[in-house]
Amino acid sequence: LTTTTSVDVVVESLDLVLDVLFCNRSVSPVTIDATGSEVGQSHTISTEFSYDDNLGPSVTADDAGIYLNYTATPGGDAQCEALPTLTGDGDEFTIPNLADYRDCTIDVAVQASKDTRTVRGSCYLDVPDVVIPEGDAFRESSGKVPPGDKLVLRGSVTPSSVGNVTGYWSLESGSLVGGVPLVGVARTNLALAVPMAATGSDNDAVEFDLVLEPDVLVQRSEYTFRLLAEFVEESLMEGVV
Repeated sequence: LTTTTSVDVVVESLDLVLDVLFCNRSVSPVTIDATGSEVGQSHTISTEFSYDDNLGPSVTADDAGIYLNYTATPGGDAQCEALPTLTGDGDEFTIPNLADYRDCTIDVAVQASKDTRTVRGSCYLDVPDVVIPEGDAFRESSGKVPPGDKLVLRGSVTPSSVGNVTGYWSLESGSLVGGVPLVGVARTNLALAVPMAATGSDNDAVEFDLVLEPDVLVQRSEYTFRLLAEFVEESLMEGVV
């Protein structure tokens, strides 16, 4: 004779982590070619560093079986709102022909799903009516940042044939330990001067990273850092901006 008992064990499943890059920014509707003419351009948003927390960030979203999809909705005036909604999937999403979206804001809804888990996010692209300089910024790692670690944010500013460009890093929200200013804890320069590029040349982006000292972030806080790229007004090509 035997007696058996059973115990049910429910294993917790960790969340999906959605990491959206190259969004929440202004994008130029056109570039200027070697003849000084406007050339329309596209913009690509990336979610390639999203991951399943059960597997960790070393396993790509594609290898982890995460389905990523996007819905881009133009907004602004009546002309913007009349433009079609764009959809797509995969770890990259490209919006073509930005010249069609001058003076519009494109709201992008992003969703990651796997098995019964879903996480949603949103971001925007602001498309002005004029040529603007190109600057990019993104985190070196996904997920939460240990407060005692050095913080590294990757940034770059691209030379322009329209004029000289200046880049600036700033802290938009959040307070550092002791209320110290950003300049007091940055290991890197907060400003960068990029000279005007020759018309028709290859304009490789200039690295402009932001590195902060360890132990300057407050536990359980959220921060927003901003990279601003702007033209130096007196250097601008006449009639372009």
